[in-house]
Amino acid sequence: MAALYPEIVHAIVRVDSGITSLNQLEGKRVAVGAQGSGAAVEAEIVLRAAGLWEKVAPQYLDYNQAAEALKLGQIDAIIICTGLGTPSVAQLATTNPIRLLDIPDNVLDNIVKAGYTFFVRYVVPKDTYNGMDKDANTLAIKAMLAVRSDVPDDIVYEVLKVLFGHLDELQQAHARAKDISLNTALDGMPIILHPGAVKFYQEKGLTIPSALKP
Repeated sequence: MAALYPEIVHAIVRVDSGITSLNQLEGKRVAVGAQGSGAAVEAEIVLRAAGLWEKVAPQYLDYNQAAEALKLGQIDAIIICTGLGTPSVAQLATTNPIRLLDIPDNVLDNIVKAGYTFFVRYVVPKDTYNGMDKDANTLAIKAMLAVRSDVPDDIVYEVLKVLFGHLDELQQAHARAKDISLNTALDGMPIILHPGAVKFYQEKGLTIPSALKP
């Protein structure tokens, strides 16, 4: 039905580590998320696309465990996919300034070629976390609103009409709604649109890519 807000790929190192590029993670201990989690899958996709998966020592830690381990010097880096300002990262940065590593264009190209078209480019502003001295050119995965194919067209149409017609109310209720926009509703969409969604977007003047048409 719609791509909503981005979950941003954070490739995190401590400023005092001296690591300034993704390639420098070779031979390092990298926290990739809890075993079996979506976060671990996403981190592996990124590291494989960078040619690093076989060259790092993955550590299966959840967000809080990873932040504590980086703080204590038990790991060298963290790769997680989460919203900006997530508490575990923000708290880590207050005591141990952090750097977010850029993810080069060739890595994104390799990810898309592998079929993971739901990754999109994203720039993290330099004032997001303590220690950042420049914007981080990274990636994001769009959270999505999905529906069964047998839901009637008019219901899907009305849900989208309500969603995009009341964004101001959503934004007052939750900060993440500020990232929801009609202009980005199809960005990173990996599955075909419901016919009711196609009708809604066409009425709004959006061009529907052929790969997303039912």
